[in-house]
Amino acid sequence: MKKTFLSFVLIAFLIFSSFHSCANSDSFSITQASIESSTDTGDSLEWADGTFECIIYDSSGMQIGGISGYLTQGRNPTVGSFQGSYTNIDGVLQGTIHGFYKGDKLVGFLKGADSFTSMFLGKITGNSTHFSAEIKSTSLGDIYVYGVHSDSFLPMLTGEYDVGIVSYHLVDSNRLELFTDQPDDYREMMLQIWYPAAKGTSTERTSYMDTITFEWLFNRSPVPLITIPDNAYEFVRPYSMNAPFADTSERFPVIVFSHGYDGVYQIYTSLIEDIVSHGFIVASINHPYIAGITVFPDGRTTFVEPINGNISIESVVSDVTFVLDWLESINQTDEILAGTMDLNHIGMYGHSFGGAATAICCYQ
Repeated sequence: MKKTFLSFVLIAFLIFSSFHSCANSDSFSITQASIESSTDTGDSLEWADGTFECIIYDSSGMQIGGISGYLTQGRNPTVGSFQGSYTNIDGVLQGTIHGFYKGDKLVGFLKGADSFTSMFLGKITGNSTHFSAEIKSTSLGDIYVYGVHSDSFLPMLTGEYDVGIVSYHLVDSNRLELFTDQPDDYREMMLQIWYPAAKGTSTERTSYMDTITFEWLFNRSPVPLITIPDNAYEFVRPYSMNAPFADTSERFPVIVFSHGYDGVYQIYTSLIEDIVSHGFIVASINHPYIAGITVFPDGRTTFVEPINGNISIESVVSDVTFVLDWLESINQTDEILAGTMDLNHIGMYGHSFGGAATAICCYQ
C-alpha cells in the first residue's frame, strides 16, 4: 500500500512538472487553429456554453485523431467543465474525455474503450470561436489540438439528427379574420417547420429570432432587464441550420406545436429542436392576435388581443386544421419537404392556451 501511494505521488509530481513547462511554453502557433482575430490568454479567456470540435496532432505534427463534445460554463466565463469523445484518424471511437478549465489551464481524464483511464493537463490559447492547446497526456504523450468552439446558451441536441428549419407565410383565403372588422381581411399566419437534417452538411446556424420580436420581448419585462444585452438575440444561437433534409428514404411523423397565450414560438426553440433531433417533423404556428407578436415578411405586425369568448380558441383550432390540410399539399410539392412526412402519424402538443387547443383538436 505504501509503495502504491509513493508511486502515485511520483507520477503526479512528474505530470505537474511537465505541465508547468507546458504552461510556460510559447512553442505552438495559434495560426494553426485558423484564428484570424486577436487571441485571449490567461484569466481573460472566456468560454460560453456550447460545442467544440478539434483535431489532434502528435509531437511530430502528424494528425492522429479528433475530439468533439461540449463545455459548460461555471460561476464565471473563465471557469467551467467539458466532456466529449475522441476518435482515431479513421474516425473510430477510442473513448471519452472529461475535465475542467480555469482561464487558459485545463486538466482532465481520458477513458479508453478498454476502461483504461489516463490524465492530461494543458494550456489553451484562443478566442470565442477558435482555440489551440498544448497538452501533456500520460497515455498519448505530448499532443496538440486545434479546433473550433460554437457557443449557444441553449441545451445541446440529444438525438441522432441535425435540425433544419424552413418558414412559411400562409393565408387562409376561405376564412375571414375574426379579430378585425375589415371585410377583406383573411386569416394569415406564420408557420415554421423544423425537420431532421443531414448530419454535418451545414455550419450556418439560423437566427434565434428577428430584431422586432426580440425588442418586443425585451420591453415586456415588468423590471429593467439590465443583465441582458440589447443584442442578446444575436449570440443566443439555436442548433437549427439551413441544411438539406436527412439523407434517408424514411418518412417522419409530424407534430404540430401551439404556443401559449401572449407567447411566440421562438421561446420554445430548444424543446422543439431536441424533439426533431430524434426523428420528428415539428410544425409550429404563430397564431396572430393570440401570439404576443407576429411579424410578417413585409414587416407588418399584429399584437396580442384580449381573449374574446370562443373566438380566440376557435381561431387557434381552425389554424391547426388549415395547416394540416396544407401539409398534405406540400408533402407532394415542396422543394425540401416533399415525400418526407408520414401524415398517417400526426401528434400535437402545446403550452397553456396551446395545450387547451391541443385537447380540443385531438377530441375533434
